[in-house]
Amino acid sequence: MQRRAVAVYAALFLLVAGVAGVLTVTAESPEVAFENPDHELSSGDTFEVDGTEYVVAEISEVEEGGGGHGGSAETSVVATIEQGNETIEVEDESTVTLGETDFVANFPDGTSTLTLSSDMDEYEAQVAGINQFEQYNSGLTRVLILSLFSVVLLLAAAFVPSRY
Repeated sequence: MQRRAVAVYAALFLLVAGVAGVLTVTAESPEVAFENPDHELSSGDTFEVDGTEYVVAEISEVEEGGGGHGGSAETSVVATIEQGNETIEVEDESTVTLGETDFVANFPDGTSTLTLSSDMDEYEAQVAGINQFEQYNSGLTRVLILSLFSVVLLLAAAFVPSRY
């Protein structure tokens, strides 16, 4: 293979790898966020659903897992909602039924605010968008890796001695 042709192809693959790398690094990951949630709550707030009053008793971070065998602990945000003697634990992006209404729970600022939205279609559309973003990002990462591998392979082939 002629070295000039290899140089052109290597430059082309490096350009493709560079574009894929820039797109992967600079892409802003979407998150679930509701523009008009049914309820936006903090610890101690009361709210009403279907004529029943509920209280957000606590919003806290809970550490799970870890153990003594080298496992890493995961931290999640949990809200405790009380209604009379009933206590409901709500985690981020979980579905909770209050009265006759299903809500999706979200903690947009990470720890102090709980939003509840009954718009399941909007939530599912946002989750689909996040999944599509992750799929595109994964594809761009593969393009980056394969492009760099192709450059190495082309450069190696350029220096293979010819038989004549």
